Amino acid sequence: MAQSAMEYLMTYGWAILVIAIIVSLLFALGLFSGGAGTPSRCTPQSGFSCTNPSYGTNGISATISQDSGQYYLGAWVFVASSSEHISSSGLPVNFSASSANNMLYIGQLGPSQSTTFYYTNAKAGAIPTANVPVGYPFTGDVWLGYCTTPGCDSPTSFAKVGTINVKNSGIGFSGGSSTTISVTSTSTSSTSTSTTSTSSTIHYAAITLTNSQSSSTGTDFQQMINITSSTCSSCAAYENLNLSNVEFTTGPANTGTVLYAWIENGTSNTAAKTTVWVNLGSNTITASGAQTIYMNFLPMSSNAPVTSGYTGYAPQKYCAAANCMQTAYGQYDNGPRVFSFYDDFSGTSLNATKWPTSYGAVTINNMLRLNYNQGGTSSAVISELISNPQILEYAVAPGTILSNDQGSGIGSSQGSWDFIYNGYGFENRGFYTDLRLKVQTNGASNYILSTGSDTATVGTVFSLMWPATDTESIWENYVQQGSTQTDSSQTYLSSNHVILENYGGNNDVLTAYWVRTRIFPPNGQMPSANFGSIV
Repeated sequence: MAQSAMEYLMTYGWAILVIAIIVSLLFALGLFSGGAGTPSRCTPQSGFSCTNPSYGTNGISATISQDSGQYYLGAWVFVASSSEHISSSGLPVNFSASSANNMLYIGQLGPSQSTTFYYTNAKAGAIPTANVPVGYPFTGDVWLGYCTTPGCDSPTSFAKVGTINVKNSGIGFSGGSSTTISVTSTSTSSTSTSTTSTSSTIHYAAITLTNSQSSSTGTDFQQMINITSSTCSSCAAYENLNLSNVEFTTGPANTGTVLYAWIENGTSNTAAKTTVWVNLGSNTITASGAQTIYMNFLPMSSNAPVTSGYTGYAPQKYCAAANCMQTAYGQYDNGPRVFSFYDDFSGTSLNATKWPTSYGAVTINNMLRLNYNQGGTSSAVISELISNPQILEYAVAPGTILSNDQGSGIGSSQGSWDFIYNGYGFENRGFYTDLRLKVQTNGASNYILSTGSDTATVGTVFSLMWPATDTESIWENYVQQGSTQTDSSQTYLSSNHVILENYGGNNDVLTAYWVRTRIFPPNGQMPSANFGSIV
């Protein structure tokens, strides 16, 4: 009998122990408390959807969407305990709309879009995360701060998305937010080299580039694309605040080859006009032909086009606000990948490879500064050799003082000569408020054009075009000043230098954000860019 009893205990003892452990765990999870059997849930407000709520060791997660029919062009999420008192403004009393620490920026939230947010901090001071046992219950409200007009830096309106009832799972999760666009795409194509994820459907707009000239663009052509409410009326609704979710490819959505693009101005979805330069790579626009590229809109939370280096910003387009993508000068400037020759003068020293020769008072401090000193000393930087034909351009930076002559040009340099020895250049003449195009022959100047339109304000882009013998022109903000000149005194060479110089009057200053060269378009005419509807 004793042996039989022992065998019984050995046989069923382990099973009894396992059952005891399971019961203990169920108690720990709170399944036998007053809220026993209640699943995690999120009860949405009218016009919103709220699903998949989760409470971990470091915060709250849920998936939200809205079907109000409007686009929230800037959106933030925050979570607050339902036990908090509501102030006269309708918000939890511990919430401060002026503090970015309260909110999680999720970008745009429009119809047919959903966002899974990870609210990892007790931003409103009402989500217990420290020393919270498994099964600890939390009831709270999900709030949406938003703008109905694009480009705001903080929300102007607020709405309660829903109420969540969850219990601590004892599992942590990483922060951030992820956005999935649920619109179905009909496109299929070959293997993609895009930065996009194949798990999400990506909206896109086809852009038809039409070359009306009798010659093709050639390879690595830099195409200008202007995005406005008239050229693409719906673009702003699919762009995040910084345009960091925008990429250009040879195929729609997540197909085709990614093209390098550089945003010169309008680096926000609120801008009246955004100017983008896209390097077409090996894709040419034939004479009297067309080429289609695609502007893709990745999920709102995606910064992949910018962080990968395919989409970049002009160096001066940065800010210190919490929702800015580029927070330092030139942080995401990919100009060298887009243009033939490029320098944004970031840092504090001149790039000796790009500019092997310089004279006088040349200062680099996140832009170029050329001083003309009291003693009559001019200053200049002379580039490495570049291939022709090219368009030379630079952007005026703060601190420029034009009382006499400052300029840039393209041509050859000789010895200690600190400006073009043979070639063409133009002068900004602030005191005389005019621009001059001149030819240099063995160091001697001859003015061949003078226009009374010099307005060298910050951001002005000056251009010199010398595509071939007998064809020279100067441009201000991409508008030709005066007529095309037909001087033939200079032989068109296969390579030349870029030269910037300040040789004006006492205490004159010439500053530049960036200097670049780009390929001359067919017969001087940029191919047109026409947007299709967003798919």
